[in-house]
Amino acid sequence: YRAYSLSLEPSDFGRLMGDGFDCGAEIIPLKRGVLCQKSVLDSSKVVLTAKPISGYQVDSWSGCVAPNGIENCTVTVDQLKSVSVNYVKKKFPLTIIGGNVGGKVTISVGGINCSENLDACTKALESGSEVTLTAIPSDINLAAVWTGCKPSGVNTCILKITGESFVSVRYSKKARRLVVEGSSGDGVIT
Repeated sequence: YRAYSLSLEPSDFGRLMGDGFDCGAEIIPLKRGVLCQKSVLDSSKVVLTAKPISGYQVDSWSGCVAPNGIENCTVTVDQLKSVSVNYVKKKFPLTIIGGNVGGKVTISVGGINCSENLDACTKALESGSEVTLTAIPSDINLAAVWTGCKPSGVNTCILKITGESFVSVRYSKKARRLVVEGSSGDGVIT
């Protein structure tokens, strides 16, 4: 029987496993260029499974045919083969609701700009991203009231993306301070 070498390139962001292979971030201290490899009989089909670390997902494979984003791949070893997988940070949707009534909303990363004409807008952002949302009222007498994020200043709030997120904003009249000056005495203000 003829055998060929099958090499798997380990990654900092996950493991490659299958048919006796188990290499990657949690198994060996990684050194770039170091491969997990073994001999495999000619024409053998090896099913490999990519296991990303927390916060990451499979993006694409090299040396193995599989649709992008799929964690399983089958390689036919009929010559010397090398397989690797590319991992990317997971993305989660951030939906901003209510940007249309009284103003618009912008976000510090990801290019969201919820205009006054939208009921809601959504953008996928990388896991772990910390974003600042800024409300831009259409009237200087309005102030933003946020739900789903932590207010951090005038018309702004912050949010860390750890999963699907929903933020709503509504605009209310700014509170006004009334100062009354006058002589002492009895009186009524209406």
